[in-house]
Amino acid sequence: MVNNNNNNSNVALPAGTMLFGESTSYDTASRLMDECMEHGVNFFDSAEMYPVPQSAETQGASEKMLGRWMKARARCPVAARVMPL
Repeated sequence: MVNNNNNNSNVALPAGTMLFGESTSYDTASRLMDECMEHGVNFFDSAEMYPVPQSAETQGASEKMLGRWMKARARCPVAARVMPL
């Protein structure tokens, strides 16, 4: 478990990224992830499989955006699930 300054416990506080690349641009996603980390989020869930069917055109986009953001800013755990189309 990774703890940042605002979350000094061993409680998981996730944020989902499933719409990054689908309806959320990288710039918006980046600002959202910055805000999340500032407010105690300590891992991101990039699964695309919750309320909407996965799109072949955007498959993997949330993971790419998350990786780009992490490379530039922060490192934290990531949960991801993949299902074939």
